[in-house]
Amino acid sequence: MAAAAGRYRRFGFTTALRMVHESACVRLKLRRVASLRRHCIWWGPGGCRRQVPAPWSPGDLTVSTALTLTQSLLLGTYASLALGHAALQERHRRRNIPVGVAHDQERLPDIWESLPRVDIVVPTYNEHPDVLAACLASLDGQDYKGDTRILVVDDGSANIDALRPVYQCYAERPGWTVLRWREPVNKGKRMAQEAAIYGGRDHEALLRLDPDGAERPLVFEGTTADYVVMVDSDTVVEPDGVRWILTPFLDPDVAAVTGDVAALNQGTNRLTELIDDRYGLLFEHERAAQSRYGLVYCCAGPFSAYRRQEIDEVWSDYVGQQFRNKLCTYGDDLQLTHLVLKRGRRSIYQPQARAATIVPTTLKAYVRQQWRWNRSFYRQFRWIGPVLLRNWSAYQVFDLAARTLPSLLLAAALAVAAPDLVGLATTRLTDDLMTIGGMIVAGFAAVLLQTRKPRFALFYGLVYLLLLLPTRIWAIFTLTDSGWGTRRRVEKAFGATALARKRRQLATNPLGQPLASLLLVQVKGLLQLVRGLLAALGKA
Repeated sequence: MAAAAGRYRRFGFTTALRMVHESACVRLKLRRVASLRRHCIWWGPGGCRRQVPAPWSPGDLTVSTALTLTQSLLLGTYASLALGHAALQERHRRRNIPVGVAHDQERLPDIWESLPRVDIVVPTYNEHPDVLAACLASLDGQDYKGDTRILVVDDGSANIDALRPVYQCYAERPGWTVLRWREPVNKGKRMAQEAAIYGGRDHEALLRLDPDGAERPLVFEGTTADYVVMVDSDTVVEPDGVRWILTPFLDPDVAAVTGDVAALNQGTNRLTELIDDRYGLLFEHERAAQSRYGLVYCCAGPFSAYRRQEIDEVWSDYVGQQFRNKLCTYGDDLQLTHLVLKRGRRSIYQPQARAATIVPTTLKAYVRQQWRWNRSFYRQFRWIGPVLLRNWSAYQVFDLAARTLPSLLLAAALAVAAPDLVGLATTRLTDDLMTIGGMIVAGFAAVLLQTRKPRFALFYGLVYLLLLLPTRIWAIFTLTDSGWGTRRRVEKAFGATALARKRRQLATNPLGQPLASLLLVQVKGLLQLVRGLLAALGKA
């Protein structure tokens, strides 16, 4: 075992291999001692006694050994993926040097022979007026000197009357265009983006808000932009964000760039602080490591940019994406990134292009967001194969496995332990707890290796085990659900009867309504448990 550990030391697997080896040895020794005790002679208070052997069959040893080996395999695979992924990610992220980072901020605008034309697209739906005003003000204050056009599209907001003063304020400014649908319907983010870039499929369905406050039919003149920057309406971009996010396009093979996104409201409560630290892992570690190979799987929706000629080639596939004969209404940033990568182009993470976005402030909203994100992630597996084949990299394959399998492995370990827990099988339950505990320790060590924040590692591990893991399993069972899962608060606040539709039933669950209902009840119970733990931590 020592020789094997030596061979794999450079990959960071020594700890995991030693843990699995010792665990397996202890378990096999316990089994051997238990089998020897069946016929042993021992001395007690009453003198010499012979223990009566219990009924035994060869199948008992086979099942017991199989379960022991299964648990060792689960623990070893989980620890290897978690620790190995953390070590490799740290190694590769330090080697990510996007084009343009070497240039200082004063010279950055001058590295272009001629400044490219840029369209900034901002779809908005039921946004709070103050949040939208902050987003648009940050875009209006960009220091990029090239030809810029900013297009805001209201996608059927129920609070349109509250948003109208914000729209009118910016419609008066040169280079700004504010659009909305003639009929107050929500068509989805992709259709709103299409309306801004291409004028929509039906020009008569769009209205343009003029500086005098009047709404007139759209006369679309067409765009001549070289690049399109996508910004969410709840995101604030740093003043130099646009010029930094364009610099990687100096490489003609780069088709998409994602900026660095943090939590705008990170100081609200402990949850938003947790999400902000989690965003640091997602961007500064995960996407930075992927960017070294030019294969960032997802250019973040809050702030990203695309080469115009590339999205022209894939746009019809993007807006027409279907899953089980239903149009996809979320996962847009993931799908658009995959489509340009499928063409053999590169996607880059630019850490200097900074932005901050509003994150959920309640556990309920956070669970819904994660449910939606995980559904889009698992749906995308049917399209990710061609991307990997076209942009082959051993690290990217390992990265995808390390982001997918640990949750399933931990869920499998819990499933194996469930019968022993119900039946109170103490011998097996000890092995189960050792396996699950080893996985938790490995995950904690991996997060601690990257963040150097023990408090975050402990807190996130708790939220992951009690909240995110059931949510991911629930996402797999509800892949066919097309519900957005968020943005309901504003609809209720403004009393939009047309939008207060009955909540989508989980009957589309391929495993049936009872299981879906059970998972929903489980998640609600876990939410209450986590709230109690957070309250206890706050008092402490």
